[in-house]
Amino acid sequence: MKIWILSEERPKPEVIEEILYLYAKQKNKGLAILERPLKITPEIINGIFQGTYLVSGAEIDGQPNVAIKIASGHSSFVDFLVYDKSENPPETDAKPVLIIEETKTADTESRNTGIFQRASKFVFVDHYYPNSKKYMLYHLSVAEQKTPTSTNTFGSRLLSTISVEIVGKNITNLARAAFTSVTELIKGRSEVRRPPAGNVPITVEHRGDAIYISGRLHKSGGLSHDPNIGALTLIAKGLRVLGWDKRIVITQHGLSQKNLNGRNKFVLIANILNIELDGLKLPVAEMPEVYWAYDTRSEKLATILLSILSLNTPGLQPIYENHAGSERGYLYGAGDDAFVVHKYVKEEKSLGNVNLPDLVIRDDNNKTIYILEGKISAKIKDALDDIKNYGPFETYLKKHYPEYACVRGVVLYGEHVENPMVFFTLTPTGKMVLDNKKAAFLQNIEAAISNFNKPS
Repeated sequence: MKIWILSEERPKPEVIEEILYLYAKQKNKGLAILERPLKITPEIINGIFQGTYLVSGAEIDGQPNVAIKIASGHSSFVDFLVYDKSENPPETDAKPVLIIEETKTADTESRNTGIFQRASKFVFVDHYYPNSKKYMLYHLSVAEQKTPTSTNTFGSRLLSTISVEIVGKNITNLARAAFTSVTELIKGRSEVRRPPAGNVPITVEHRGDAIYISGRLHKSGGLSHDPNIGALTLIAKGLRVLGWDKRIVITQHGLSQKNLNGRNKFVLIANILNIELDGLKLPVAEMPEVYWAYDTRSEKLATILLSILSLNTPGLQPIYENHAGSERGYLYGAGDDAFVVHKYVKEEKSLGNVNLPDLVIRDDNNKTIYILEGKISAKIKDALDDIKNYGPFETYLKKHYPEYACVRGVVLYGEHVENPMVFFTLTPTGKMVLDNKKAAFLQNIEAAISNFNKPS
């Protein structure tokens, strides 16, 4: 039997350890950590990457069989699904033992929206796996607030109400207490501090046969206000769990009919929970038949592999990761301190956004930092254009590493393309193509690959 962990992110040893702890606790099994940090290595046979990562340094009931594969959702997808009982990778119709969303974001960084940013994921996944144990796992790299905000407390109570357990974060007894009635939930929302004047507040009102929830959903020309999507769907889910079976209407949303389509994650959840949008006709959702699939065509397959290879290579260290535009990561300085990369050039919105790479690797042997853009091979032109725009990011990087040279390059998934800027390619068959003449760190990566390579 293997424990299979499916994720769309680069698996981190400390997070995998937490997941194994939660699994052992849930299944009443013994967990032994033999090596810290845990070691995560790619499975390579006859020089071909098998699409699986193996975990060593941990045993559950004396067995070391833990494996990781990269997956993605057909819509909103949590960070980790955990399966067991099978030697082979799980099929898409299997039921996970654990469902885990992991966040690095502290309340201090997100202006009270962090608790809601990912809440819609739990609402959506519950449609497919209502009986699987669910966790919100905080893995904080910066200090959290000593006293949680009223928004955070309200959101935490909602998560408890829908049976999501919060771990990895100091939270008050009140924040852990699930709401016990619709009336208590409405009262709890009324006690949350209002936003600044000019913003649409989230309010919950019971009038007649309906509960009205106000909240803006329109952003950047469409239905894309993630914190509010999370907040409004979590409130609605909490109301349904508490027994409210009548109308739930979203007001002051700012949307028009043209903003709605049957594949939007809010529309999917609104269909599941029977939520109405005031003044609009909700489309019938095009609900995916299964929740997830193995990822077989994303550039992150290549950038995650290169990141893990570098972690297993002396002298190399990933110091920034944002695989395929996933969760905005931290930049790690020379002392492994975490820094938030500013969103805007020189912190001035008018100067434009700081364009972010997918992966940054520090080569201590050669005092060089490699700034890497990941793309599928068909979009190599886009990659070559993107790396031209990393000046502000490189300027920020040089503040922390003034003695290091910076080199920009491209990582591809798909067919190998001959180009001076392409350093590393992972093909769909698992073949890895490295050009160590273009980037010195790849010589050490080749050595790491040979260490993991096994005959069939």
